[in-house]
Amino acid sequence: MKNIRNTSGLAEIGGDARRQYIDAQATFVAWEIAGKAAAEVRGGMYWKLQAGTEYLIRTSPRNTQKSLGPRSAENETIHEKFIARKAQAEERVTALAEMLVRHQRMNRALFVGRAPVILVNILNALARAGIADHFTVVGTHALYAYEAAAGVRFDPPDAMATRDVDLLWDTRKRISLVTRMNLKTAFDRVQSSHMSGRLWA
Repeated sequence: MKNIRNTSGLAEIGGDARRQYIDAQATFVAWEIAGKAAAEVRGGMYWKLQAGTEYLIRTSPRNTQKSLGPRSAENETIHEKFIARKAQAEERVTALAEMLVRHQRMNRALFVGRAPVILVNILNALARAGIADHFTVVGTHALYAYEAAAGVRFDPPDAMATRDVDLLWDTRKRISLVTRMNLKTAFDRVQSSHMSGRLWA
């Protein structure tokens, strides 16, 4: 714990930990952006011979298929660009994911961040469901975000001792949320991961 300096009511992290937090955050943001880019090229694209003519077929992750028309110079270019873009996107996601693993180890070594696993799992589940922007963590668990942003820790640690996770639902986005997906389905996914929480609207 030599990287942490105690002050009045707070434990200030050292310069190494601050720099590590900045690097880890930058990598995480890049990974999120790369993930969105990779999602745009999910599925595949291939040529299908039908009645003596080759057609360019676009497939979705659910294996639905859509014809983009017969083989032509334009469709050949579309196919080549898609394959190259997909490969590049997947390679970047993989590379950044590996970097995140290394940052996680460095974070633990330098005591950067200490949000509990249950909180991280809930936020990741909301992100995977595509509804993370509709919720804000409030209450005790929100203090972890303030710690990370300010480069300090609240001392004593008992101030952070709680197991429930409070989520504030932004009702201003309710209509867009309902039109995008079923809320119950999203929270079923969260509950299936054996996580508990409270929802405040």
